[in-house]
Amino acid sequence: MTETALPAPPAAVEGISVTLTRPGSAVLAVLAGSLLAGTATPAAAAQQIYAMDWNIAGATTHDGDAGAPNNYGRNAVADRMADLAATWRPVVISVNEACDSQVSHLRSALASRGLPVQAWTFTPTGNPHPACLLNGGTHAGVAVLSTVAADSPASVWFDPTTNQVVGTRTSRGVACLTLHLSRDVRACSMHLAQDQNAAVAQAQAFATTYGAATRTQPWLVLGDLNATPDRLLPSMYDESAGGAGDFYEADMNAPGRGTPRAAAARSTTCSRAAPRSTRARWAPPSWTREHAG
Repeated sequence: MTETALPAPPAAVEGISVTLTRPGSAVLAVLAGSLLAGTATPAAAAQQIYAMDWNIAGATTHDGDAGAPNNYGRNAVADRMADLAATWRPVVISVNEACDSQVSHLRSALASRGLPVQAWTFTPTGNPHPACLLNGGTHAGVAVLSTVAADSPASVWFDPTTNQVVGTRTSRGVACLTLHLSRDVRACSMHLAQDQNAAVAQAQAFATTYGAATRTQPWLVLGDLNATPDRLLPSMYDESAGGAGDFYEADMNAPGRGTPRAAAARSTTCSRAAPRSTRARWAPPSWTREHAG
């Protein structure tokens, strides 16, 4: 498994600018621009941060794929993620398809590398998972971990029939925290349905449910969305990208990117919310496949 070198971080502009690291085969993409909501923040208060997202496939065997790791409840993949985090020092880490035991191990591994977790949320999905039970855990799910002060943990799920946001555990979930940076940022990790139509519906439901909040406070959405950007364009992306949503693609200012309409690979993505009056130029990202499950 190789890591693509990160370009130099972009200069921070108004508010908060973010750089996303994607481990594994995915590009380590640069997220430039500001995470603005409400009134503009003076440029002097800008803060550059890193965010990390990885679907670790921690509760799967990848049977039949000799080139993929067997992470079936094991902790080696969490150690690899901790090693990367120790290098890039992210303020927030998003993990998908992880056993609760792997997330616990990740927290310990980060602390031993001088990057203690200040707050975290794990959202269990589905029934107790054999891979997790065999290795000291119970459930697989999604997690968001903060290495800065954070609070207001929350878990929600998507109803498998209606794809609406619900408060009871299902097979697809979201974990959120509010990060206390130069301004508060709501960071959420999610894993949407494997069926692309259902994934699009779930993204729409999330955007609709929290639309008012994303217009008053920066939101950072990370995870495995299981849908191509062109399909998510109408519900998620800002009008500057041809959409009708409230989010920018995270690496919108990175050079040499494609367009959401042309993107073909499922990808792990990160987006940001900002009011239309303060949004910057759109420069869509390149898209790579990390995991499509």
